Amino acid sequence: DHATFLCSLCARSRWILTGTPAALASTQQDMRTFRGLLGFLRHQAGSDGQEMSKLWSKSVAAPVTQGCAGGITRATYLLSEVMMRHTTKDIALLLPRLKRVCHVMKPSQVETTCWNNLVAIAKINILTASMGDKEKGYSVSLLNPVNREQQKRIMLNLRMSCCGDIGRQRLELDYNAENEVAHQLRKCWRKQTNAVASAEQVERHVAAAHRFLESLRENEPG
Repeated sequence: DHATFLCSLCARSRWILTGTPAALASTQQDMRTFRGLLGFLRHQAGSDGQEMSKLWSKSVAAPVTQGCAGGITRATYLLSEVMMRHTTKDIALLLPRLKRVCHVMKPSQVETTCWNNLVAIAKINILTASMGDKEKGYSVSLLNPVNREQQKRIMLNLRMSCCGDIGRQRLELDYNAENEVAHQLRKCWRKQTNAVASAEQVERHVAAAHRFLESLRENEPG
């Protein structure tokens, strides 16, 4: 039981951050949750004793569920003992001015190689898809909205690997990975039943991709 486990934890201080109560929650469920929170905060009203359980049910839970003013008053009093209410305006006054500190993490050699290969594959996809038959190439292009899931994965990985988006990532392409991509491109195009491009055209596209990657290597900063 998660509640029992949390209440058994040893701690010097305990606090709970809550939000706006759910409008569709039942009053009985709210009262059970309320007592559980009191128990976590080590308030006497939330103790597991049999006498306290009966007293809680008779004096607070049942009257509140029935809408009795006395029960609501007692519940409000218990809340006032443990709750601090802050609105957005209160927080704006209490919080200090925001300070932003940027830490640039230097990736390891393995991470750099892995993520740069991902960048190269994404660029190869866009480049080669734009060179062949427009309809066929666009169907597998990362620029096609139909491939949005692939776009999201690529962009997420790129954001994770861009070193804070400050342009410090080095380009170190793995030739084995590059050749594997070229092989996959040839295989993909040859599987097309209604292929328009000839084998020579496919090879020209692959060669163009190789030249593109080689130009990236030549322009790589030292």
